[in-house]
Amino acid sequence: DFDKLLFDLKNKNGLCYYRGNELITKCPLCETNSIKNHGHLYISLDNPVFNCFRCDNKGTIFLLLKQFN
Repeated sequence: DFDKLLFDLKNKNGLCYYRGNELITKCPLCETNSIKNHGHLYISLDNPVFNCFRCDNKGTIFLLLKQFN
């Protein structure tokens, strides 16, 4: 459920929003203390994968959830 994921990520790092067919949030590896109002980590709504365009952190949504814990 992507709405729950959006809610959880927004509570965890302060930023998560929809854009087209993806969620955008802050990367747990390279943007932990970022005060920017945009993220570099994109989560596909079509496939359970993500990619950070800043540090090249990528993988499945399950890996991402582990990184945020």
